[in-house]
Amino acid sequence: MTATLFLALASMASAGDDNIKTLDGITFYEEKGAIYARLREVATSFGESVNSAKGSWFIGKRQIDPRMTRRLLDGTLLVRLSSLANYGYLVRWDKESNRAVVKWKEKPGVAIFVRKGDQRVVVNKSHLMLVGWQGQSVVFRSPVGIGRMGYETPNGQYKVQPYRTKMHLSSIYNNTPMPWAVQIVGNIFVHGSPQARGRSSHGCIRLATSGANPAKWFYSWVEKGTPVSVQGHWPANAKN
Repeated sequence: MTATLFLALASMASAGDDNIKTLDGITFYEEKGAIYARLREVATSFGESVNSAKGSWFIGKRQIDPRMTRRLLDGTLLVRLSSLANYGYLVRWDKESNRAVVKWKEKPGVAIFVRKGDQRVVVNKSHLMLVGWQGQSVVFRSPVGIGRMGYETPNGQYKVQPYRTKMHLSSIYNNTPMPWAVQIVGNIFVHGSPQARGRSSHGCIRLATSGANPAKWFYSWVEKGTPVSVQGHWPANAKN
């Protein structure tokens, strides 16, 4: 999968039958019930600008409360949908279609939908890459380390298990620390490591803890039950 395709997926929004623009909402394991949207996508849908000055962000001329924001790993600013009411927007949850309807008081004839898409994760062992989707949008992409010879990371279709912890100590390998550990099957975890490149683990999937800390971000985002596909190639539905 090319970088161009990833960028295309990340910016993709689909139109519903009524031709109203639909954006992919983003949820986090750490914030049950909260739905986020890309701030710039929301603003530009209504012809508004997004700007920053002296460390603060603004939609139009209205300052965004930083407590109501998060960021994707690539720095994209997210805003909690429920907080948009503070900036002149109207947000209503439509139970029938299972998505939010967002309007702006200044343009009452314009509306967008924000849906809560399902999460899914793909690990491509040949490319040493982990990619996470929510709905049709890529929300996470990071290099990984996988199992070395004799301890290969097993291919398969798994689901995120209930067990996770900010610091897991390996019961097999001398209490080796495994920060931001998320179990996917048996003794195989996605977890943080200072050595998160190449084929160097005992079977686990390693994410870096340095820089933007992909391991911590993944831990905060991925929900229990999320499908995790581990293969030596991109599956056919990776583009969907």
